[in-house]
Amino acid sequence: MLIKTIVIASVIFSAFITNSTKAQTSPTLPLGIFPIVVGFGPNNVNTEFDKARNAAFNGVSPTSLLATQTQVTQMLTMANSRGMAFSAVWDGDYNTIINNPASTSAQVNTAIDTLYSRYGTYSSNWYWYLKDEPSKTHFTNIQTAATRMKSKSTKARLVNLFPSYASCQQLAGTAPGSPCSYTYQSYVRDFVSTATNVNFVTVDHYPFNTDGTVRNDWFFTLETVRKEALSYSREYGAVIQGAGAPSGQPGNPTPAQLRWQAYSALAYGNKLISFFSWVDIPDESLIGYGASTTDLSEITVINNKVRDIGKYLIKAKSSAIWHADTNRPFGTSGRPAVSPVTFSTNIPILVGEFTITGNTGKYVLIGNRSFNLSNIPVTLCPTTSTGYVWYLNGIWYRADPNQTPGRCANVTFDLVGGDAALFYLQ
Repeated sequence: MLIKTIVIASVIFSAFITNSTKAQTSPTLPLGIFPIVVGFGPNNVNTEFDKARNAAFNGVSPTSLLATQTQVTQMLTMANSRGMAFSAVWDGDYNTIINNPASTSAQVNTAIDTLYSRYGTYSSNWYWYLKDEPSKTHFTNIQTAATRMKSKSTKARLVNLFPSYASCQQLAGTAPGSPCSYTYQSYVRDFVSTATNVNFVTVDHYPFNTDGTVRNDWFFTLETVRKEALSYSREYGAVIQGAGAPSGQPGNPTPAQLRWQAYSALAYGNKLISFFSWVDIPDESLIGYGASTTDLSEITVINNKVRDIGKYLIKAKSSAIWHADTNRPFGTSGRPAVSPVTFSTNIPILVGEFTITGNTGKYVLIGNRSFNLSNIPVTLCPTTSTGYVWYLNGIWYRADPNQTPGRCANVTFDLVGGDAALFYLQ
């Protein structure tokens, strides 16, 4: 049986921009990785945890729906001993109930009571992962579970949705091959409007195939979840493809493809970036069997940049997302009529715009949607008559040292494949 694990690269707390060249920053929650599998012994698990922490991840989780209370408790204890975050608290007893649409409200409430009594006192418990890839038939019981957990815990209540390439029958919860007309937009909208006490929604989407092709619906999934989550005031995140799997399953992403996923997800306003990996297949795991078969150096670089960018975007609100070229991906939009960002050439660039509470400024994340694009020319305009355009590179720098206050700045910069740059328009 294949057992999947999720690697979380997440940041919380906010920072704000001053008129100096360097931003004032607040601490961030460490990143988290969850490569724990049923059957790992304590020595292997300890090795996995230490490798994860060294790669700028921080966190643990049971990864099997059959995880026992003993195994979950072991993970929590090891997380506590390392100061690591723990996420996705669930076990086999709970999953038996929540995975069955026929479970009664009383059964769901009892399962939540048991789950909380087992794990609610651990300081490393990060959020409650209530369901993975539910069908519409699960939505009512998920709302019951979320409502019950909300009465017991202040921690986030998270559900991970199907991607847009799931079958209609999977989304609707009907028999394979049966007549079905349920759309992905309806699926996501029905979930956020029904499970109102689930306050964090993620989606897993793996775009890279073993034959080297790339799915054309990655951005459509991001667009749909962003739109519906914002409409119903939910936080949202993305589970991206961190490693490959056996023949017929997603392939191993290149470093450029890892960046492409992580930073485009950030541009769409996702507040949780998770790397998916297989843990019980030695050749296809980020961290597995006590020794990784994948070089984690590039992921470490990505994680640190996610943290650096994320500490600014975490409290900002996604206000626009658009693609600069005419050959836009399926389901996406071009430049809005009003935007402080302009490209003079037709290039495959992704732009995420963010407003900041209590601040007239705006963040702009520019992502390279290509894997071989450089010398990117862009015009960025400040939001005030005395403001400047700033560029984040460890600290904040004036993007154009010769810029006149209040005037637009013409900037040319390089991005390696899939990379991104964060600007602040003052």
